[in-house]
Amino acid sequence: MPDLKMALAIEAEAKLRPLADLVTKLTKQLAHLRHRLETERGNAEKRATDLESLKAASASYLTQNDFGKFRTRLKRITEDLAAARESVALFETDLLPRTERGLQAAREKLAQTFAGTVAAAKSDCEARMTDLLSAVVAEHDAFLDAISDLGKTYNTVYQGKGPVGYSSRLGDVKHTMSGRWWLTLLRPPAPAAAAATMPAVPANAAATLAESPPMAEVEESATGDGPLPPDNALDVQDDAPAATLEAPVVSKVKTDPLDVPPAVAPAPPDLDAAAAAEADAG
Repeated sequence: MPDLKMALAIEAEAKLRPLADLVTKLTKQLAHLRHRLETERGNAEKRATDLESLKAASASYLTQNDFGKFRTRLKRITEDLAAARESVALFETDLLPRTERGLQAAREKLAQTFAGTVAAAKSDCEARMTDLLSAVVAEHDAFLDAISDLGKTYNTVYQGKGPVGYSSRLGDVKHTMSGRWWLTLLRPPAPAAAAATMPAVPANAAATLAESPPMAEVEESATGDGPLPPDNALDVQDDAPAATLEAPVVSKVKTDPLDVPPAVAPAPPDLDAAAAAEADAG
């Protein structure tokens, strides 16, 4: 229902949008932190390699009396290595776990709020469906009352079954020991994806399509109870404890094709008019 969808959309925008935005924000933050962690790990490994290389070349520095330059490089590499290792530890023990916990909490909050929104909407929907089913029952009873009065008026009795509603979406009719009854519906079928991939109809197939037989027409039932129901109709009896599926009555299908009118031949050319036009031009 459009009104229901609109109401749900407005409510979800107010309740769920902030939570969904928070989940998106924390997800991006977590990805950024993990990327930075890998970068800092690379920096730490590079500084450790530089330190080992400097230690290996320490004899050359001392031989060339460049001990001051050696100390300067050693201090810089050591400080950079310590900073990189501290950054890695900070990411691993604080920033990443904290962000992961926040993201998990945000996702749980979003799921709980969404479940509450759905539960409230479902309750309202079931109340409206119950009202509509009550209207169906009233329509059923009104028909039975009407034909009962007619039978009394004309001193006859209707021997057929009462009216039933047909739908391919009917599921199960269940009840509890306390007498509460409810009806379940099947989910709508998935749209066929084959229609989008079907090849185009060739131009020379137009005549074939024009001569195709029409759709089958369903005749009246042999018992005179009105049109035949669909094959998968569910007949819920008033005194039955659960839904029962009646065997369909085989229908008589008219398969005579429609007469296709012959194609209208084009009108012949007007020779007199063509000759007059040539004379005027000369």
